[in-house]
Amino acid sequence: MTAGNELERLTEAVDRLIVRLYSLKEERDSLAGRVHELENGASAPPDGTIARDEGYNLLRIHSARLLREREELRSRLAGVLEKLESIQH
Repeated sequence: MTAGNELERLTEAVDRLIVRLYSLKEERDSLAGRVHELENGASAPPDGTIARDEGYNLLRIHSARLLREREELRSRLAGVLEKLESIQH
């Protein structure tokens, strides 16, 4: 494989990672907004404990998973960018 072909392949990989990163960010931001709404809507019962809503917990778990995926993609993107820079020099 020539350097030009490898550079093109890596550039396409970077583009895909960037698109996925933005998609995850949008999804996470949407979920964060929903979690915020649920937090504001939750009321404390008379005994003083915080109300636990299964949907709220699921949203928080999903949001945490998306954050991990986003961090993983960011790390992979950094690795691909390093490879691109090494090919260019």
